[in-house]
Amino acid sequence: IAGAPQRDRAGLAECVRAALPLRLRFGDMLGLAPCLEVLACLAAGEGDLVRTARLQGAAERMWREVASVPRFAMPRLNQEHDSARERARQALGDQRYDREHAAGAELSTGDAIQYALSAGRPAGAEPGPAGATPADQAAGDAVPGPWELLTARERQVAALIAEGLTNREIAARLVVSK
Repeated sequence: IAGAPQRDRAGLAECVRAALPLRLRFGDMLGLAPCLEVLACLAAGEGDLVRTARLQGAAERMWREVASVPRFAMPRLNQEHDSARERARQALGDQRYDREHAAGAELSTGDAIQYALSAGRPAGAEPGPAGATPADQAAGDAVPGPWELLTARERQVAALIAEGLTNREIAARLVVSK
């Protein structure tokens, strides 16, 4: 990612940033985490190593929530992650990297996405109303769709239904009774 031509990196960043509010809106943590990883790698390529550490921290927290092995079956993303982490550690030092990484891990999902979307804004510029997430801003005054009316657990069940799982398989996956 970091070694790609500038034009390609800019296009990739634009696409990933466009996907973030959509993934957030649907509660797609498994899709948000790799997006933040990609933006962290791009930040490393631009020399913004504090952003790299924070985005990696936020992504790491999201990975822990949805997967037992971060970046599982994503060898290229693993390589890029490791390269960006090492670059940030070398420039910032281990203590500062760990501090920034922890700060990213402490961000709520909405705040992490807002932070990811704020790249390229002038220092001090507010990305939106205080407390508003990018999904809120994208929705504006729109009436909440049916997906927002569901609880997180109901969205989880709906996603498993969409994968074609039976009631019994869903119950086993979620460790609940049928």
